Amino acid sequence: MMRWLAIVILIILIVLRGLLIYRTFVKLASGTSVKIIRTIKNGVINDKGNNYVDADAVWIRIPKKMALAEGDRIEVIGKLGPQVTIKNSTKFLLIPGRIYKKENKINYSIKLKEKLLFWIPGDEGALAVGLLFGGTGYMSREMADYFRRAGISHILAASGYNVSLVAGWITAFCVMAVGRRKGAGLSIAGIWVYVWLAGPSAAVVRAAVMGTAAVIGLWMGRETDVGWWLVLSALLMLVYNPLWILDVGFLLSFAAMGGILFISPSSIPPLNLRGGKEKGGDIGGLFGFFKETLKTTLAAQVATMPIILHFFGNISVIAPIANLAILWLIPVSMQILAVGMVFGPVLYLAWPPLHFMIWITRVLGSLDIASFEVGKIGWMWVGAYYATLLLIFNFKFKILNLIKTHIK
Repeated sequence: MMRWLAIVILIILIVLRGLLIYRTFVKLASGTSVKIIRTIKNGVINDKGNNYVDADAVWIRIPKKMALAEGDRIEVIGKLGPQVTIKNSTKFLLIPGRIYKKENKINYSIKLKEKLLFWIPGDEGALAVGLLFGGTGYMSREMADYFRRAGISHILAASGYNVSLVAGWITAFCVMAVGRRKGAGLSIAGIWVYVWLAGPSAAVVRAAVMGTAAVIGLWMGRETDVGWWLVLSALLMLVYNPLWILDVGFLLSFAAMGGILFISPSSIPPLNLRGGKEKGGDIGGLFGFFKETLKTTLAAQVATMPIILHFFGNISVIAPIANLAILWLIPVSMQILAVGMVFGPVLYLAWPPLHFMIWITRVLGSLDIASFEVGKIGWMWVGAYYATLLLIFNFKFKILNLIKTHIK
């Protein structure tokens, strides 16, 4: 009962905040004079030779000679032009009349990324940055397209997988060092420090909320209801920023996690440190690992397919093979990279697995059959797809319950 009450209250807050934001946005029109102060969080986006900064309802065109990076704070004054579509997102275009830049002198995230690129140059270094911090800003456009066609671009987004690995390392160390109770607080602090370094994107924040819940569950000595925390984290994030409901990264992140939780419930949960067959700690050796990886990949693909088709109109058919080929290397690579952040020369040890992942991605992503353009679908078809999926799995669960009852 309390959960449903909390959901209703949060939905009311989301609607109220959405209405307030809508009242501001409806005033926007071509020719409107605006002043925008913005801290760049997701880097500068290049599209057809021009540079842009995403400012919620507005695309800000940045002069080509102006060098900007994550953490820079800009103040832009100008008039709105017509709406333009960039990266499948249609917004008003702002061509600045005046633009001022104030550099963030203490940006630890940028400094750490530059350290990675110093020791590991090229696409391998860009992949290292993507694994630890997310993003393709340092990767060539050709290579980023290979990752997309191969269906493994998700590893370049700091999200649930990255946060779960970080949470697992921190929690394991803290529990061994100071015990479960004291270690829980340090683990949670470590998770949110990683969020600060990687950047508070929708996927990272969602994963951090769920990772925090998992640590609390470990501290309390019981399993965490990850499905409930998935819903709660989504609602809390939308209370903070209702516009995230239109963000493709937000939608893909929650759809993928929902698919893993509900379509493939036997998959390894986001954080599991207890071990044992009954807790999912033993998945049957190498064969079991590949089996679970395949199940997780297919579950995420089934759950995200309509959103991908709506925004991009294409789908990767080679993704299961690509994921099986490289996912086993990611934990090893991330651990080497994490140690290398402290001891620079250690980063050289990460080059072989990073190079292998780049090579596999280039080979698979360049295949003609890797990805198919099927055309974009409307929201009505997206809704129909998920409604059908819910009916299928609801029917499946009822059948399984009947079988269990009959066996008993």
